[in-house]
Parts: sequence; structure tokens; C-alpha cells
Amino acid sequence: MRSAVALLALSIVPAAAHGQACLGQTPYASGAVKVLAGVEIGGNDQTVLGGGAGIGKPKSWFAGLNAGIATGNGESAFGVGGMGGLELKKPVTGKLELCPMAGIFHQFGDFSYNNFIAAVGASYPIGSESAKTKLMLVGGYQGIYQRYNLPAFDGFDGATAEEWYGNLDLGLGMIFNNRFSLVPQVRIPIRYGGGRDISFLVRGSVNVGGN
Repeated sequence: MRSAVALLALSIVPAAAHGQACLGQTPYASGAVKVLAGVEIGGNDQTVLGGGAGIGKPKSWFAGLNAGIATGNGESAFGVGGMGGLELKKPVTGKLELCPMAGIFHQFGDFSYNNFIAAVGASYPIGSESAKTKLMLVGGYQGIYQRYNLPAFDGFDGATAEEWYGNLDLGLGMIFNNRFSLVPQVRIPIRYGGGRDISFLVRGSVNVGGN
């Protein structure tokens, strides 16, 4: 089967233009518009580069669009997506912040697919709240329904298939001067197979504009 199938392992979703403090990123209280960039590196020399922009309100709704390129095994693919969510007005327990989210992502090309995503993000602050650099433990889960097309080649007529899988993200959120953020994480696939493996991702963001 074509090596393009290996691109199934990664998506531009980690760089999606969602962002609130519950995801380890700067809150929308520091700017109504967020600009993001991200990279994900996985097995088999697979890399995803993406970026996007989003808008939102502090302790309220947020939404955005993103795009990126996935490369691996000598092939590449382009994709676009969107995601929205809600940051709860009050922590669930103590300082634990949660964000429910939903989104869609489409990869173009001979090997194309659609991802429909339901997700949740969580963070827990550590260290001093008054420090210029704020730190927090960050986690998240993405439940993904994927419908994809396998192109015809070498006597194979092509097919359409579907599957469910999930990703667990764990890492650290760093916020600088309440305007910039950097979030390194490890991504653990809940279900192995189809070329999926543990990957590493880093997201950066900056808030601009007033609110």
C-alpha cells in the first residue's frame, strides 16, 4: 500500500487555532486575536507544520481556522481545518481548568480524508500566579472519527474506509508576559495501527489586539 497512508498518523489538528488558558496558551483577556504556529514530529520521519488564527472571549467561546503541511516517506499533503470551544467560567476543582471543543479537518490529494473531532483540554497552574512567566501542567484528549479515500494503484481499485481513534496529549504550558505562549507536549495514540506512533509537538502563540 502506498506510503502516503502513513500520513494518517499525523494531522494539523495540534496547531488548530484554539487557545485559552485551559490549553496552556495565553487567555483571550490579553488580546482578542490569537496567531498560532506548531510542529509535530513522529516516527518514520513524519513531520507536520501548521499555523492558524483564532478569536475568542475570556472565560467564554473561542474559534479559529488552521492550515498546514504533513510530510513523510518522501510524500506530502496539505490540509485545512477549523475548531471551536468553550472555556468554563469557573475551574472544575480548585485550579483545574477545562475546555470542551469540536472541529473538522480535511486533507487534500489522492489520499484524502476528513476528521471529525471532539476534544477536551485541561490545565493546572504551578508556581506563582504573579510571575512574568507562568507555568501549568497541560493535558488533552481528542476523539477522532476519520473517513478516508485510498487511491487506485497497481491493480487496486481504490476504496473508502473509516475508523475511530484517539490522541492523549501531555505536557507543559508556558506563558510569557501574558502575551506569548509555548506548549511542548508528547502525543500518545490511544489505538496503535495504521502507521501511528508516539509523536512530539510544540505549539506557540501570540495574542494581538484589544478585548
